[in-house]
Amino acid sequence: MRVIVTRPRAQAAIFVEALRGAGIDAVALPLIEIRPVPDPRLLAQAWRELPDFALVMFVSTNAVQQFMHQQPPGMRWPSTVLAASTGPGTSAALRAAGVPDAALVQPAGEV
Repeated sequence: MRVIVTRPRAQAAIFVEALRGAGIDAVALPLIEIRPVPDPRLLAQAWRELPDFALVMFVSTNAVQQFMHQQPPGMRWPSTVLAASTGPGTSAALRAAGVPDAALVQPAGEV
């Protein structure tokens, strides 16, 4: 059996290595590329306007990392803004980035 891993390049390599270590024929076929936004001013603006929102949805660990990488010095996640995640990896990334558990909205059954 051959497994094709379609994660972004850096993440695909980790999965391929683990699968091969388990004796599975695995190859990487990255179908998306993660890059910084072309205009970082847009992220700076999003950070400035963040307190105006009730909820911000993060669709992946990569989304969390890209957004949080542009966090202005001294700014923390606003206590009045919820951060929604699509699953456990995204939730973990939000926690690691400093989003408090009280602000985290995640799928049912996730801790």
